[in-house]
Parts: sequence; structure tokens; C-alpha cells
Amino acid sequence: MINLPNFLTLVRFAMVPLFGILLVFEYRVWAFVIYGLACGTDILDGYLARRHDQVTQFGRYMDPLADKLLQLTALTLLAIKGNLSFYIPVIVVVKEVLMIAGGFLLYKKVNFKLISSWYGKLAAALVFLTVAFAIFGSAWSDILALLAVAVSLYAFARYLKSFRQNFSRHP
Repeated sequence: MINLPNFLTLVRFAMVPLFGILLVFEYRVWAFVIYGLACGTDILDGYLARRHDQVTQFGRYMDPLADKLLQLTALTLLAIKGNLSFYIPVIVVVKEVLMIAGGFLLYKKVNFKLISSWYGKLAAALVFLTVAFAIFGSAWSDILALLAVAVSLYAFARYLKSFRQNFSRHP
């Protein structure tokens, strides 16, 4: 039986193509609403999983995957549409691929579990604001994107430090 937090994660996966279709066909308000609801399910599923002790292996892996899929879909489509600089999704994709690879290596080596941090959450919030402003063609979207990338790279550097420490402890 599936619990509510995992159900919300599945709903978020389903919202990604809906968001993309709405954005491509210029239904900006609806795309924003779906994006906001999807981000809301992320906050809610994490809260519910921790509050009701319903953290599962499925949720540990699928929740961040759903988040990244939503973010990367939004950033990529907005760059293709010209609402964001194209380097933004490129930097984010490279960072995420490296984080996934590093996390997988650590998990295989020492059963390491990556835990979210305040700077990761700040980066996610800045990406949300970037997407919201970019959907409506605001000039602020590039400034917010730069901040989001800077915080994301800071988070990446912190995670990289954690990876190195864990690798050095478990040769």
C-alpha cells in the first residue's frame, strides 16, 4: 500500500508533462499554477513523511528525482523559449549529474545517504522564483537565475566536501 507522501511524489511526476505542455502552448498562468502546485506537493510530502514517520526508500530516491525533473523541465523549456539564458539549465544539469553520480558511488561504497540542507532548500526556492518570473517574461528572471546558480554551486561544493570526507574515511 502506498502512503500519502509517496502518492504526492507520484502526482508531482504526473504534473511535469502537464506543466511542460501548458508552457509550450503559452498557457502561462496555468503553467505557473501547475508548477506552484507541484512545488507545494514537494514541501507537503517531505513534511508529512517526517511528521508521520513515513519516510521510505521509494520516497528517498523518487522525491528528489521528481523535483529535479520538474526543475530541469522548467529551466530547459524556458531557455528554449528564450525566457532564460541557456547556460542556466546546462549548469544545473551538469551539477545534478555529478551529484547523482557522487551520491551513487558513496551509497555503493558506504551506504551514505544524502540529506538535504538549508542551502539546497534555498537553491530550490530561488529556482522556483526564477521559473515563476521567467514564465511571465520578467527581466528579473536572469538575476534570480544567477543567484539560484550561485547557491546551487555553493550547495554542490558543500556536498562535494561531504563526499570527499566520506571517501577518505572509508577507503
